[in-house]
Amino acid sequence: SDFFRSPPINVPFFSGHPAAADFTGEDVPKSIFVEKVIIPLQDLYSGVDSKILQVHDSIWNRYRAAFRGGIAGKLALQAALSAVPLLLRTSLPVAAFAFVLCFHIGLPRPERLIFPTAIRRGWKTGTKIKYHSSAEIGFCDVVFVVEEGKHSNYVRDGNNLKTTVTISSEDATNGCTIHVEPLAAATELPITINLRPGEVQEGGCVKTLKGKGWPGKRGRGDLLVVIDVV
Repeated sequence: SDFFRSPPINVPFFSGHPAAADFTGEDVPKSIFVEKVIIPLQDLYSGVDSKILQVHDSIWNRYRAAFRGGIAGKLALQAALSAVPLLLRTSLPVAAFAFVLCFHIGLPRPERLIFPTAIRRGWKTGTKIKYHSSAEIGFCDVVFVVEEGKHSNYVRDGNNLKTTVTISSEDATNGCTIHVEPLAAATELPITINLRPGEVQEGGCVKTLKGKGWPGKRGRGDLLVVIDVV
């Protein structure tokens, strides 16, 4: 999967682009919050200048983030150092309560929950958008994992796009012209496909349009138009 991380620049967050100063380093224990975000297929295909992403600051997420980032061990040690004296002077339940309370209070939480983010053209399911810990974000990393939203007409198949069109048996016999609405209907013209008489049999066929598929670093894949006869 692709991986995108915010540039390590020491400037305030600027709407539309990740900008978080990494002041803790990759190997320093911290909390890592991971959020799956569903992005519409057409937005991943075309790219979006700014999309609002949100991290959920629930108690469960804080615990998971602490164990994921490795800071839970340090928190447990600090909580134990606070609880041991109580164990010697009071009782086990009191010391246990102090341990849990200290651990819980020490859990890092993100200082900011809303992240306006530019969606790059051609991102796929599994792409990661990472914001480093900073004075603005807090003692934690925030990672958004992209998941493709379902589209009514299109699916991505690797670097290819696939869509299905139905025609009548009469059109299949006599030949016809079909117009396929593109995935980016707002910016691309309809795709015209001319079918010769008898070209499409009752079992249907697949027309491959080179260079009309998913955008990528090495160019675009193909568009596979599945033609069904009804």
